[in-house]
Amino acid sequence: MSFTRKIVLISLLFLVAGSFSLFFIWPPITHVITGQTPEYPDLQPQAYSVSQIRAAYTILAIIDSFDDFTLLYSNVELTERENVEQIEINATYSTHFNKINDLHVWIEANGDGGSVVFMESIQYTGRSDWGSGGRAIHSIFDALNEQIRR
Repeated sequence: MSFTRKIVLISLLFLVAGSFSLFFIWPPITHVITGQTPEYPDLQPQAYSVSQIRAAYTILAIIDSFDDFTLLYSNVELTERENVEQIEINATYSTHFNKINDLHVWIEANGDGGSVVFMESIQYTGRSDWGSGGRAIHSIFDALNEQIRR
């Protein structure tokens, strides 16, 4: 066997072994909730100076603008007609592994005309979401922070 062939085989062996070990090292997270997931200490509920309704419509527009997100349910219209304490938005998003994850957003009033946004990402299949839950929540918050100056 030539020296080059040995180098290629050894490199492939290290690549496979590294990928296999990454599977066991990566934390098995399938459920990410703002303020409750120790692996994501930076993902906290966010307070905004705008009303629940404005925050909800902004989040709905953000979800609509993302290609890999699909809106499933929202009670925004119901909230406008009745006295509902919490606005809920449910959506799905696809990951780079073609898995479909759930995104649940709820928005509460903070008492002074503003709102607090909470988010949760759930993957029902597989051992880990490989960070897609945290990335999804970050992307929504980043877009929301850009559109609504706190």
